[in-house]
Amino acid sequence: MALHRWRAVVQCLFGGMAIALLTFACFRLRLNLATTVCLYLIVIVLLSLQGSFLSSAVVSLIAVGCLALSGHPKTGQRWSGQNRPTGRGRGLSCFILPPPVAASLFSYANSEDHI
Repeated sequence: MALHRWRAVVQCLFGGMAIALLTFACFRLRLNLATTVCLYLIVIVLLSLQGSFLSSAVVSLIAVGCLALSGHPKTGQRWSGQNRPTGRGRGLSCFILPPPVAASLFSYANSEDHI
Protein backbone atom coordinates (compact mmCIF):
# COMPACT_ATOMS: atom_id res chain seq x y z
CA MET A 1 0.00 0.00 0.00
CA ALA A 2 2.87 2.37 0.77
CA LEU A 3 4.33 1.74 -2.68
CA HIS A 4 1.02 2.73 -4.26
CA ARG A 5 1.01 6.04 -2.34
CA TRP A 6 4.57 6.86 -3.36
CA ARG A 7 3.73 6.05 -6.95
CA ALA A 8 0.81 8.50 -6.83
CA VAL A 9 3.05 11.17 -5.25
CA VAL A 10 5.69 10.72 -7.97
CA GLN A 11 3.00 10.90 -10.67
CA CYS A 12 1.67 14.12 -9.12
CA LEU A 13 5.16 15.62 -9.06
CA PHE A 14 5.94 14.73 -12.66
CA GLY A 15 2.48 15.81 -13.82
CA GLY A 16 2.81 19.12 -11.98
CA MET A 17 6.23 19.70 -13.51
CA ALA A 18 4.84 18.92 -16.98
CA ILE A 19 1.99 21.40 -16.47
CA ALA A 20 4.42 24.04 -15.19
CA LEU A 21 6.72 23.55 -18.19
CA LEU A 22 3.77 23.72 -20.56
CA THR A 23 2.58 26.91 -18.89
CA PHE A 24 6.02 28.47 -19.31
CA ALA A 25 6.33 27.30 -22.94
CA CYS A 26 2.83 28.49 -23.87
CA PHE A 27 3.50 31.85 -22.23
CA ARG A 28 6.83 32.30 -24.02
CA LEU A 29 5.41 31.19 -27.38
CA ARG A 30 2.30 33.36 -26.84
CA LEU A 31 -0.04 30.48 -27.63
CA ASN A 32 -3.75 31.10 -27.34
CA LEU A 33 -6.00 29.75 -24.62
CA ALA A 34 -7.45 26.89 -26.70
CA THR A 35 -4.02 25.49 -27.53
CA THR A 36 -2.92 25.71 -23.91
CA VAL A 37 -6.03 23.94 -22.67
CA CYS A 38 -5.60 21.14 -25.23
CA LEU A 39 -1.99 20.61 -24.18
CA TYR A 40 -3.03 20.50 -20.53
CA LEU A 41 -5.70 17.91 -21.32
CA ILE A 42 -3.18 15.77 -23.20
CA VAL A 43 -0.98 15.67 -20.09
CA ILE A 44 -3.96 14.86 -17.87
CA VAL A 45 -5.20 12.04 -20.10
CA LEU A 46 -1.70 10.59 -20.40
CA LEU A 47 -1.48 10.62 -16.64
CA SER A 48 -4.86 8.90 -16.46
CA LEU A 49 -3.41 6.11 -18.62
CA GLN A 50 -1.55 5.03 -15.51
CA GLY A 51 -4.95 4.37 -13.94
CA SER A 52 -4.51 6.61 -10.92
CA PHE A 53 -7.49 8.89 -10.41
CA LEU A 54 -5.95 10.70 -7.45
CA SER A 55 -2.83 11.86 -9.26
CA SER A 56 -4.73 12.92 -12.38
CA ALA A 57 -7.26 14.83 -10.26
CA VAL A 58 -4.46 16.64 -8.41
CA VAL A 59 -2.74 17.52 -11.68
CA SER A 60 -6.10 18.75 -13.02
CA LEU A 61 -6.36 21.16 -10.11
CA ILE A 62 -2.76 22.26 -10.71
CA ALA A 63 -3.67 22.89 -14.37
CA VAL A 64 -6.67 24.99 -13.34
CA GLY A 65 -4.43 27.02 -11.03
CA CYS A 66 -1.74 27.50 -13.67
CA LEU A 67 -4.34 28.54 -16.20
CA ALA A 68 -5.86 31.05 -13.79
CA LEU A 69 -2.46 32.50 -12.85
CA SER A 70 -1.01 32.51 -16.36
CA GLY A 71 -2.22 36.05 -17.01
CA HIS A 72 -4.15 35.15 -20.13
CA PRO A 73 -6.58 37.95 -20.93
CA LYS A 74 -9.62 35.68 -20.71
CA THR A 75 -8.67 34.04 -17.41
CA GLY A 76 -6.52 36.52 -15.54
CA GLN A 77 -8.74 39.59 -15.58
CA ARG A 78 -10.20 41.10 -12.48
CA TRP A 79 -13.96 41.05 -12.85
CA SER A 80 -16.15 43.60 -11.18
CA GLY A 81 -19.69 44.83 -11.42
CA GLN A 82 -21.76 43.44 -14.24
CA ASN A 83 -18.78 42.11 -16.17
CA ARG A 84 -18.66 38.90 -14.17
CA PRO A 85 -17.63 35.87 -16.16
CA THR A 86 -20.25 33.26 -16.87
CA GLY A 87 -18.82 29.82 -17.34
CA ARG A 88 -16.24 29.36 -14.64
CA GLY A 89 -17.94 26.09 -13.77
CA ARG A 90 -17.73 24.88 -17.35
CA GLY A 91 -14.04 25.68 -17.49
CA LEU A 92 -13.37 23.87 -14.26
CA SER A 93 -15.41 20.85 -15.34
CA CYS A 94 -13.30 20.70 -18.49
CA PHE A 95 -10.37 19.70 -16.28
CA ILE A 96 -12.19 17.82 -13.51
CA LEU A 97 -14.34 15.42 -15.58
CA PRO A 98 -11.74 13.81 -17.91
CA PRO A 99 -9.55 12.16 -15.22
CA PRO A 100 -12.21 9.91 -13.67
CA VAL A 101 -13.70 9.06 -17.05
CA ALA A 102 -10.33 8.24 -18.61
CA ALA A 103 -9.09 6.36 -15.54
CA SER A 104 -12.22 4.22 -15.38
CA LEU A 105 -12.15 3.53 -19.13
CA PHE A 106 -8.48 2.57 -19.08
CA SER A 107 -8.88 0.34 -16.03
CA TYR A 108 -11.93 -1.29 -17.65
CA ALA A 109 -9.97 -1.88 -20.85
CA ASN A 110 -7.11 -3.44 -18.87
CA SER A 111 -9.38 -5.75 -16.90
CA GLU A 112 -10.15 -9.15 -18.33
CA ASP A 113 -13.73 -9.28 -17.07
CA HIS A 114 -15.20 -7.38 -20.00
CA ILE A 115 -14.45 -10.09 -22.57
